[in-house]
Amino acid sequence: MERAVAPPPIIFASAVALGVVLGRLWPMSALPGWLGWSVGGLAAALGVAISAAAASRFLAAGTTFEPGHPASALVTTGIFGRTRNPLYCGMTLICAGVALMSGDLWILAVLAGALTLLHHGVVLREEAMLTRQFGDEYLRYKAQVRRWV
Repeated sequence: MERAVAPPPIIFASAVALGVVLGRLWPMSALPGWLGWSVGGLAAALGVAISAAAASRFLAAGTTFEPGHPASALVTTGIFGRTRNPLYCGMTLICAGVALMSGDLWILAVLAGALTLLHHGVVLREEAMLTRQFGDEYLRYKAQVRRWV
């Protein structure tokens, strides 16, 4: 079983931290203060809500949401009926919200790279593991629900 390159929260937190450092070295502003706080706050709040909805589905199913660990159940209902990766969508929105609220475009730039790492180093590996574990059931789910949005 191939493990994730890093835990997704670490990937996202590292992107924000690197973006902050780059922003201090070479400032690159995003939206004006009030607009950044409004749009960023909304994005972050939506990200928290999506992440909480996904986590509650995992907990209700009694399965893990730690990448690289076998799931005891395939969760396909609720928010998982809209996207196969709601936790990652939620974390992306939270990071984008932080970038907009802080007015730092570097966070968004680094986030793009983090999403590439997440896709190749976590998501594709998870999908391969779920295919091995759940077979046709997971393949049907994959055919019906988009990876992201």
